Amino acid sequence: MYSFRQNCVKKLFFQALKASLKLPELKRPEEVNEINDPNYCLYHRCVSHPIEDCFVFKDWLER
Repeated sequence: MYSFRQNCVKKLFFQALKASLKLPELKRPEEVNEINDPNYCLYHRCVSHPIEDCFVFKDWLER
């Protein structure tokens, strides 16, 4: 359970990005432009899960 709502995760991601969030190294560079895929993760920049389900980013936010 996180201290923020699931529907706020995308907004919080963009705020963190503006505040100099460091993104992880690309693991699948061929997917970096697949932003219209519903399973595209903005944090990992690949097709795997939406940012709202990204436990790595949500754990970072929680810390």
